[in-house]
Amino acid sequence: MPYLEKAVEIAREAGVLLANYFERRVTFEVKGEFDLVTEADRASEKLVVERLRSHFPSHAIVAEEGSGHSGASEFLWYVDPLDGTTNFAHNFPMFNVTLALERAGFRNPKITIVLSPPWTTEWITVEGRAKLKAFGIAPPAHASSRGSSFAGQAIACPRCGSEKTAHISEFGSTPCKALYRCNACAEPFDYFKCI
Repeated sequence: MPYLEKAVEIAREAGVLLANYFERRVTFEVKGEFDLVTEADRASEKLVVERLRSHFPSHAIVAEEGSGHSGASEFLWYVDPLDGTTNFAHNFPMFNVTLALERAGFRNPKITIVLSPPWTTEWITVEGRAKLKAFGIAPPAHASSRGSSFAGQAIACPRCGSEKTAHISEFGSTPCKALYRCNACAEPFDYFKCI
């Protein structure tokens, strides 16, 4: 079933687009009584809807800014191209790309994708990973190499490089880090979790 893979690919592409708009500090307009909308909302929605339609032409799409698509399929996508527009418009880096897929006859969404561009670890540079390691923090695994959990994932000790490590706690010195111990050098260390 290609739905999850395509949804993640589309969310990542929209995330890159939003990150570029975020750096430019776009203006906003008022939509309705309290809601805001930006050109980034519209551009992200256009990208997401176009990609969904190209991969799943029969699927219906409900999109927040109104550019959805009615389809004959039992599948229905829900798209919030910029979840957190108020934060985005005020340059506060807490916003997401949100996609959900529902299938007729099922009450709960089948697939939900939420990507938070400002907080993703996928865009940490090689230099950034090296700096984390130099400070004694194991950098996050690359997206393509990580699974859905820490189970079976070899995390190398940033001090001695050994992969003989033990996962001690889901939370280290901050919630975005997990606590590990190296069995080779006996030192504890934080692992920067994939976000």
